[in-house]
Amino acid sequence: MLFIARDKEKLHRNLPLLPVGVEPPGVQTLKRIHIRYARDEETLRKLVTCIPLLEFTPTLVIIDGLSSFFRQFGCALSYFCFAFEVSGPKTTPWR
Repeated sequence: MLFIARDKEKLHRNLPLLPVGVEPPGVQTLKRIHIRYARDEETLRKLVTCIPLLEFTPTLVIIDGLSSFFRQFGCALSYFCFAFEVSGPKTTPWR
């Protein structure tokens, strides 16, 4: 899993809380989570387009606050679809 966040300090201040009764993840689970930080739209674009070059292949990419990177949400959505085509399967499910 690749988790992309905008603000490292904010992420560390607001760690996620687990629901009552849920066991915390084990060490092996946490080792599979990779965190990268993107400070602006340009950095996010570079990071997403370089996903195929990473030393690991993420099965899931989560971008925290995707719409905050773009002035218009439509722009964010169209870019995300393009990024999926670049780094994802050869055929997309919506074609």
